[in-house]
Amino acid sequence: MIPATASPRSTAQRGAVLFIALIMLILVTLLALAAMRLATTNLQLVNNQQFRAEADAAANYALGQAMNSSTFLANTADTTTQVSLAQDDPSTDAKALQVTVKAPKCKRYRYIKKSELVTTVSGTPTVAATDAACFTGQSSSGVVIVTPGMGNLNDNSLCATALFDVQAVVTDPATGAQATHSQGIEARMDYTDAENKCK
Repeated sequence: MIPATASPRSTAQRGAVLFIALIMLILVTLLALAAMRLATTNLQLVNNQQFRAEADAAANYALGQAMNSSTFLANTADTTTQVSLAQDDPSTDAKALQVTVKAPKCKRYRYIKKSELVTTVSGTPTVAATDAACFTGQSSSGVVIVTPGMGNLNDNSLCATALFDVQAVVTDPATGAQATHSQGIEARMDYTDAENKCK
């Protein structure tokens, strides 16, 4: 009996099947790689959003602590603190965030007009005791009654309001990631202090 040999046509068909299987394997590999990359990107996005939320909370806490200091606007140097969102003692929390509160920078100021300090009580123009120093230059324990001899109410008072920009830079010590949080603060002060701080 004569052995059967493969025809050239069947050999070519087996080669085509191998080629198509190889292309399909490459396509499946590319799809798997794309899915892995998408999952990694989504994980990075979630981690970034979580860090941003934690950084905002830590910055707000540090700014609140700094602004409650009576010497805050006089600060000329940056201050750095550790803030823990999980524990009361940040020194024992390995994930505590480092927050650097920058020295406040004056953006602008404006004089307060005397008329802004005057209120009418029972038909009489008066200035509250807390505003007396701005109006007359002398502190008072009671209200000041405005009389015609006190000058034009459109004149500048002895006080000004100044707008300060304060920034808190939050750093994650584990990853080195940073986020900056800015906040504006308006404060009333003597007009000479406002002029000096806002040069």
